[in-house]
Amino acid sequence: MTQHWYDTFFRGIAVDFGAPPFPPAMTAQEVDFLSRTLSAGPDRHLLDVPCGAGRHLIPLALLGCRMTGVDISEECLAATARRRPRRR
Repeated sequence: MTQHWYDTFFRGIAVDFGAPPFPPAMTAQEVDFLSRTLSAGPDRHLLDVPCGAGRHLIPLALLGCRMTGVDISEECLAATARRRPRRR
């Protein structure tokens, strides 16, 4: 393993299977906590670092937050962009 394992770890299968270890109910509880704690809502701008494949970013965006996601993994960012909710 290289000294900076995280530079290459979050690619391929790690991106494809990054979210399943977290049950949807757990993510929902975390997003509820974050939305209350950060007063999340329409037009609130939040930064998610590291955003991974958007496990928290996507649900917060669906609440109306303007989200910015940053991650070392270009593949994770691409996965988040593919799942990006569209404003209606």
